[in-house]
Amino acid sequence: MLLPLITENMPRKKIVGKQNQEISLDLIKKIVKWDKKNQLLKDYKYRFIADIAEGKKSLSNPHKKIALWNLEKG
Repeated sequence: MLLPLITENMPRKKIVGKQNQEISLDLIKKIVKWDKKNQLLKDYKYRFIADIAEGKKSLSNPHKKIALWNLEKG
């Protein structure tokens, strides 16, 4: 699972728990910022969540589901 709580001083191993974790636009923006620095996501997964953060894709329920799948599987 690759959905870390994004804070500057938190180790990479701290992970948000459940599969039905609610994902928000704010959380996606924090993940994009974190991954831009740490480069842990695969390029296409990063691009997908970056597009949501930039408003190129909407944060619809299907997109939330895909974003969670991408972040859980790294």
